[in-house]
Amino acid sequence: EDAHIQWCKGRSINPTSVRAIAQSIDITLKTLYHADFEPEWIRCQEVEPKWNLLGDQQYTSTTQNHTIFDSVYGSSYQSLISHLSELQDKSSPHNSIICDPTKERLACIHFLKGNCKYGDRCSNAHSYSAPRPPCRFFRTTGCSSSNCLFSHEYENINIVKKESMAPTTHGFYEGGPRAWFINKASTLLLFGEGDFTFTSALSSIGARPAISTTSEQPSAGTEHLYCDIAKVDATRCHANRALELHPMNHRITTCAWNFPFSDVSNDNEANESLMCGAFMSVADYFKKKCSDNLDNSQRFEFGLALQGDQFCRWSILRIANQAGFIMRWWDSFDSDSFPNYMPKRANGNRFPAEKARFYVFELKR
Repeated sequence: EDAHIQWCKGRSINPTSVRAIAQSIDITLKTLYHADFEPEWIRCQEVEPKWNLLGDQQYTSTTQNHTIFDSVYGSSYQSLISHLSELQDKSSPHNSIICDPTKERLACIHFLKGNCKYGDRCSNAHSYSAPRPPCRFFRTTGCSSSNCLFSHEYENINIVKKESMAPTTHGFYEGGPRAWFINKASTLLLFGEGDFTFTSALSSIGARPAISTTSEQPSAGTEHLYCDIAKVDATRCHANRALELHPMNHRITTCAWNFPFSDVSNDNEANESLMCGAFMSVADYFKKKCSDNLDNSQRFEFGLALQGDQFCRWSILRIANQAGFIMRWWDSFDSDSFPNYMPKRANGNRFPAEKARFYVFELKR
């Protein structure tokens, strides 16, 4: 708290205002990153804001002669605002809408009923000959109204397709999680393997991780064949002597953990604490490698597969930022894309990976 106040004072910023903004951002992120809710525009800008991607000094030097929008959203903000304005104009019936006369519009149902209040400003056609919007009941349960004003036709109506509001160039990895694991296999440290079916799946597509670990002691047989180091705690990996001495350790620049959970799997506080420990430990593990590696272009990444709304319930983005990571991309995680992989806990219990996503974070250097 004292450090926060001093940081704000050094920049002539009200600490209370910063705290209020942080709370608003946290609430917004909890909404935007639900697995079942992803607005189109969330992928139109960098996943991380520019001030988090750059250091304080570097950020200050790049924003001295720019507006606040340019500072926050980058040089493409004008295009984004233009798209947003267009959408706002089209969505508001109170704004005049200039329609392309070559495009056929659907009939206004309120006009057909004789009670449209928008008149010439209505976005739909005030014409009895215009095509009617389709009846949602006719094609499903059947329409029971003999005076239905909607269309009961099966023909496709030529409706103008809504264009994307801006190029979706950020937040993706070409090929998705499967491609990421294949490309990173030779530098990958894999945490939390239960029965090693994921390591086996990666091996079957020629992408066996450099080091596969488990927090348990594996049994003899298939599990033992794929286990490189046993009893590795992801929250203490930076201090694991066996990992430090492993002959492949010098290659590791990437870590991953699929579906982490605490002993009390439904306890948000316990899982948040687990994730905090993991991010801090992985950060320390990578930072030691940074000090040994003179190549400043080397990227250190941590991949995480989560289910449903665990990302927001466990405050993953806040925890990652506090540990010095920035989020680079995320995508849906399809366990079926990995041959014969069925997610299991370390105790052997299987579970369905519902609404799963894979998130990748990069350590800031």
